[in-house]
Amino acid sequence: MITIAGCTDAYKDCRKKKRKTANATKFELDYENNIVQLVREVNNRTYYPSRSIAFVVTRPKYREVFAADFRDRILHHYIALRIVPI
Repeated sequence: MITIAGCTDAYKDCRKKKRKTANATKFELDYENNIVQLVREVNNRTYYPSRSIAFVVTRPKYREVFAADFRDRILHHYIALRIVPI
């Protein structure tokens, strides 16, 4: 089970570099309720990742990128914050 406090820490870590994006701004408008809903979905096993946004980057080299939704990135940071110390 994940906690609201842990998810809030992950949210703060995640927004450092993504604060000006549209998805981050949308999430931040009601972040407390969004975090509670995210924790509830994960703990109830009803969470499903959103669709990724695909785009092409030409520098430094031509490649296709699939960017996760901001909500999904919070869970990525939640997991990373627990794995990195190990």
